[in-house]
Amino acid sequence: MGGGGRLMGKKFPPLPVQREAADPSLSVFVTANAGSGKTTVLVDRILRLLIEGATPANIQCLTFTRAAAVEMTERLRDRLRQMAIMGSDDLAEEIQRLCGRPAKDDETIRARGLFVTILEQPGPRLETIHAFAERLLSLFPEEAGLPAGARLADDNDLAALEPLVEDALFAHLGQMEDGLQHFSMLEARHGANNLLAMIARMTPDRAMQMVLPPLGADDEGRFSEDMRLLLREMRGQNSATISKWLPSLESYLEGRLEFVGLASFFLTASGSLRKSLLKDLNHLFHPLQESFVNILDGRELQRITSEHEALRKLGLLRFHLRSQIKHDHGLMEFDDLIQSAKGLLGMSEARDYVAFMLDARIEHLLVDEAQDTGPDSWGIINILLGNMLEEMEGRSSFVVGDVKQSIYGFQGAMPSLMLQVRDDFMEQMKARNLKAKSLPMPISFRSAGAILSFVDRLFCHLDDMARVAGPGGEVGHEAFQDAYGRVDLWPLPELPEDAELDPWEDPVNRYGRASPSVILAESMADWLQAQLATDRPECGGGRLRPKDVFLLFRKRGALFQEMSRALRQHCVPCSGGDRLILADQLLTLDVIALLRWMVTPHDDMRLAVIMRSSLLGFDEAMLEQIVLGASDEGSSLWGYLQRRHGDLAKPLVHLLAEAHVFGDGHGVVNMLRAREHEAVVANRYGRPELLTLELIIDRLTEAQAMGLSDGLSLSQALAQDKTDIKRELGADEDVVRLTTIHGAKGLEARLVVVMDATAKPQSRTSLGLMEAAEGRLIYAHQPTSLPLPSALASQREARAEESLAEDLRLFYVACTRASSQLILAGPGRKRPNLPEVTFDEDSWYGRAQAALDGLGALRGDDGRVTFAKGLANLEAEPTANKSVAMPDISLPEFGHGPWLVDVAENAQAQRGTRLHQIVQKAMTDMATPDEFEPALAWFFNEAGERGWLKLSWQAEVALGDGQGNLRFIDLLHRSKDSEALLLEIKTGSPREEHVSQLKDYLELVGPSAKGYLCYLDQQEVVALGP
Repeated sequence: MGGGGRLMGKKFPPLPVQREAADPSLSVFVTANAGSGKTTVLVDRILRLLIEGATPANIQCLTFTRAAAVEMTERLRDRLRQMAIMGSDDLAEEIQRLCGRPAKDDETIRARGLFVTILEQPGPRLETIHAFAERLLSLFPEEAGLPAGARLADDNDLAALEPLVEDALFAHLGQMEDGLQHFSMLEARHGANNLLAMIARMTPDRAMQMVLPPLGADDEGRFSEDMRLLLREMRGQNSATISKWLPSLESYLEGRLEFVGLASFFLTASGSLRKSLLKDLNHLFHPLQESFVNILDGRELQRITSEHEALRKLGLLRFHLRSQIKHDHGLMEFDDLIQSAKGLLGMSEARDYVAFMLDARIEHLLVDEAQDTGPDSWGIINILLGNMLEEMEGRSSFVVGDVKQSIYGFQGAMPSLMLQVRDDFMEQMKARNLKAKSLPMPISFRSAGAILSFVDRLFCHLDDMARVAGPGGEVGHEAFQDAYGRVDLWPLPELPEDAELDPWEDPVNRYGRASPSVILAESMADWLQAQLATDRPECGGGRLRPKDVFLLFRKRGALFQEMSRALRQHCVPCSGGDRLILADQLLTLDVIALLRWMVTPHDDMRLAVIMRSSLLGFDEAMLEQIVLGASDEGSSLWGYLQRRHGDLAKPLVHLLAEAHVFGDGHGVVNMLRAREHEAVVANRYGRPELLTLELIIDRLTEAQAMGLSDGLSLSQALAQDKTDIKRELGADEDVVRLTTIHGAKGLEARLVVVMDATAKPQSRTSLGLMEAAEGRLIYAHQPTSLPLPSALASQREARAEESLAEDLRLFYVACTRASSQLILAGPGRKRPNLPEVTFDEDSWYGRAQAALDGLGALRGDDGRVTFAKGLANLEAEPTANKSVAMPDISLPEFGHGPWLVDVAENAQAQRGTRLHQIVQKAMTDMATPDEFEPALAWFFNEAGERGWLKLSWQAEVALGDGQGNLRFIDLLHRSKDSEALLLEIKTGSPREEHVSQLKDYLELVGPSAKGYLCYLDQQEVVALGP
């Protein structure tokens, strides 16, 4: 998040505009640029309210996301915790810094006790608008008309409702006027499944209500007379073109061809006007063409309106039936929370009572991320603001947002609403002679000047500026400091002339190796690996950590997967997807295969899948050897495995025995909970997949509690679990983050790469449902050879303009996540008959190229176009975990170079070095081992049982012995409490010098350090230290 008052560890006084915005005596509406410190200002305002004596429970802060609410809560508590332990002078100085005036005696006393106060009392309430609505409804359930025991539905609850809703819809079609007729007509056109999907989308808040228009001037008789005149003239022409059309025109005049059948005569195949018939006949053709288009326009609008209203009524019926079924089951969705709360506050009979009760509780209202708030949510906020306006003495309101960052149009957010609410609020405050201000915050504490100059140039044209910042708005930024920064345009992938493909190695569901996406992913992963290994990264400053890098995507598509795969192949730790559908995860599919195999153990295909999965971890060669052996003996794979490889079959034999007694689910859960399996999962799929492992165990446990115990039922329950789960990365997780731009909202990184800048936004029109202005849906199914009626064409153009504006705002958000370096990249488009990939000029990539050209950017030898500003600090800055500071010993910085073990010439030493590298890379980079021989299997099992797999490690750490010599520790972990853990990996037999060596290391690191000698071949651990 933006710093606002803290930069590079140094605390600065708030800027004048920030202090004014945080003044509790003012009601303010703040428009804040990205990185301008709005969260800091919001927390400062709450602090000043508390210090000046406001009751914590009477402070209500509403925000858009749960993550933002959690961050504000943590920031507030951290600030209060610091105040509680400050010395008197420091506390007085902090209050003066915050308020811009000397601290009063009672304020100092109050500030010191606030941390305890907020722990013991409710408030301040920092929550999402949905959490506020849920709490409000829990306080007044009867007044809101909620069923007893109503609860928020999860994804599985909603999935279980769909069959009930469909049954109810079919049962009520006959009771609806022309319901069966409308459904049959649309089903014949689209099919049942597509039609049901369309009906589900036609909810009251999305479906546009259209009024059947009058037919207007539909003088087909006059048209027919003019057609006869044209036909008479055409018969006098000797032309192949004329001969082609004569039969159709005669058929129309004789009543054998419908009016719409003339479209091919007047229009092209794409629906545009045909430019000419014959030069000598155009004086008759063009007026007749205009008359045809006018008549067709009116008739098509009539037809579309009639069919749209039929579909809308079906959607309305389904919506009401679904609402009733949810009510009967005591279930609510997020939208229901907002609607019910809005109705309770604004339309229920108890609204005055509820308003009175809330009025006594909310004295200070703060609203964050106002640009992402939808119409219904604004309805709630407007009611709260209106109630406060009735009596503003001792009360205040604070609203902050940024139109340029409004990117949730698909959830109903409209930036124009924020501007409208701002203007209405200021007018009402002015009419009551109340103190209120509208304040801009243009200064960015996040991004370097080069990035901000690029962003300003990107949207400098008036049309684009209005699209991004709203009517009358501006895109202008000021950098807080003149730090080094750069923007790079990554070159498009160069396709090889003759790519060699090996279909036996690559999965069929991934891009070919010559794909631009694969080439881009490989080149970016290779470059990132080099940047993470150097002490002088291009972005300047100190060493670049994986967590300093964001890779941003429009959506989680094939390029997202290719980039994740490439990073893992380059041993770069990465987060994987930021969201997951449990049933779609590879680990889930492995468990489903295991459960189904347990029902039929002699199913060779499923057993082979399990053997190659993380559950057993066989490599390809081992599996091939066993399969061929079973084939030679004419045996089933399971029978051969038990007879010839009993040690390998032992886990499955134990699983089946346990399942026979306690049930399939119980056996699988115990197998998944085993420490050695956790280690294999972490190394095969990466540590982030341990979340998937935990979710699978939870789901299986829940299913068993519901009475499901056999493998088929449990596998079906997992396969149908479409729960959408968001991965929350901790601040201490040192991995490259791959996420969508929407998922990166509110975050920042030193290096940000926009991976698909060459992509174009996709149209949301599908199955004949066209998005009109403000996202409203119109059913406009028609052949492509017919033009859309002019009334609907204008609606489509308005929606296209809205979509373009939101796409540019999404680009703005992507660019402003970067603090030091921004890279724009993309796979481009491969066009037929062209040897290279290209891009569209109006894509992000094309816009970025134009902006960089305008800034005078330079093209490098590697093809990158670069714009840089500021003085680059290329010297490495030591980070907190790069040095060990002990009282009596002066140690150098930890080494971070390549592996420092010399490779001996004999085979035994080479094997030892290889195993060292495998263990070190697996423990530090979460890389999948190239092999998994018994010595490694033992180590990772031991590491799992001892909890080592959950720790962060450094490899080949250099320590000084005080005599000018360096010692290198194989693996070192240092906790936040400065406690150290050392691992030395050995492949030979235990020797006394190993113990002496480890003792020397422990003495250098400190008295609290613990050390372990891990003998891989002997499968033995020797512990030293306290």
